[in-house]
Amino acid sequence: MKRVIIICAVLVFMIAAMNAFSGSGDVVKERFQESDIQALKEQVNKLERKVSRLEKIIIQNNLEKRVFDLEKKQMEKDMNEGLKAPK
Repeated sequence: MKRVIIICAVLVFMIAAMNAFSGSGDVVKERFQESDIQALKEQVNKLERKVSRLEKIIIQNNLEKRVFDLEKKQMEKDMNEGLKAPK
């Protein structure tokens, strides 16, 4: 997860660096071809989709863990009450 975030940050900084030269279009054209810019945008979009999927997985796993913990606590409570009940 951290690796994906770092990659996204690097790509964002690269695109920001390209936009810094937007005042002089010739410099941008010399340093970066349109295909390079398009490729970077596609990579950023792919990474954003992956991050979104990973976030959904993490949220789902956290919810499942919470439900499991609640069920476990309830079972322990029920067992303790069953042991304390008068015979």
